[in-house]
Amino acid sequence: MSLTVVFSTKKINLDFVEIIKATSGVHNIEILPYENPGKYSLTEVYNMGIKKAKNDIIIVCHDDIKFDTKNWGRKILKLFKRHSEFGIIGVAGSRYMPESGKWWEDFSKMHGAVYHENKGERWLTRYSKDVGNQLDDVLLVDGLFFAINKKILKHKFNSDVEGFHFYDVDFCFSNYLEGVRIGVCTDIRISHLSIGVTNDEWEKNRVIFAEKYKDSLPVKIKRTFPSNDRFDILIACESVTEPLMELLLHLKKENHNITLCGECTVPQHNILKRKNINTHKLNSPPGYAVGDGVWSINTPEGPQPTEKNKLYKIKEIKFDIVHSTHNQISTFIMPFYPNTPEFRSDDEKGVEGDIIKKYKEILEW
Repeated sequence: MSLTVVFSTKKINLDFVEIIKATSGVHNIEILPYENPGKYSLTEVYNMGIKKAKNDIIIVCHDDIKFDTKNWGRKILKLFKRHSEFGIIGVAGSRYMPESGKWWEDFSKMHGAVYHENKGERWLTRYSKDVGNQLDDVLLVDGLFFAINKKILKHKFNSDVEGFHFYDVDFCFSNYLEGVRIGVCTDIRISHLSIGVTNDEWEKNRVIFAEKYKDSLPVKIKRTFPSNDRFDILIACESVTEPLMELLLHLKKENHNITLCGECTVPQHNILKRKNINTHKLNSPPGYAVGDGVWSINTPEGPQPTEKNKLYKIKEIKFDIVHSTHNQISTFIMPFYPNTPEFRSDDEKGVEGDIIKKYKEILEW
């Protein structure tokens, strides 16, 4: 079993072709590069590639990517064999499509992870936790890199979508509406050597898409949970009460990843530390640090000294859910994690163990 790789490029780079061959781990992989300095839209190129491909499993991708995972092609073939009901598999996507067509509007509904490289810097944008060799069901995947099983597809790429934007959204959504399952995998890492930006062409195609599917939007897929799924939970409080301490330890015992943001006593801190529960003070939530006028932060104008007592975001941290103990704490903590679902327990109920069921009711949407 082999696969085909199709990509469009202004000028064919033989080094990139050789990298695909060397990293895919697939014998006799077929590579169909299309030199395309603007003559064809991506939908036209991809349809030509699908028609010409010798294999049923076809990858379409950008020409400005790096493959960070060895044998990624072999992994794709195994995923389609293991999940034969899926027609499209990507590395990033969303289970929510709003009326606007801006599928990345709600970060909490996104899945997958992608590296980005720009101006000498490299970072991982992680939209969800890793699921091993499983797939997260989504409505669409990002056109950066995705694979299709052409035997399962209901629609080819829509040639009415002009240029190089929104081709992936229209393609995925039209197939989804016809019952094609779309998934995101997390055991293949891709680096994008640029930052995705919108432009006039993107906006034009977005408006066309939103009008075309206005009777079907918005759409949201329920999240599914494997039996061994572990949640990343942030619990925010003013102080750790005895019932809350019981809850923290209970959730940790159930193998969930727990972070506390609030005041606790020295004995409580020592117990939580032994249980590998991270603790933060309310004035420095996870992912943020308080400026002191000494350490600096990178800005477009270069390194700048931090202001005293001002909070700075130093890294992206994603939680599955934020559990706040009352309204005042919620008002304070949620702006730091605006797209994260919240559970509030003013009376600290749910300590007995059914609280995970309540989390799931929130998280599945």
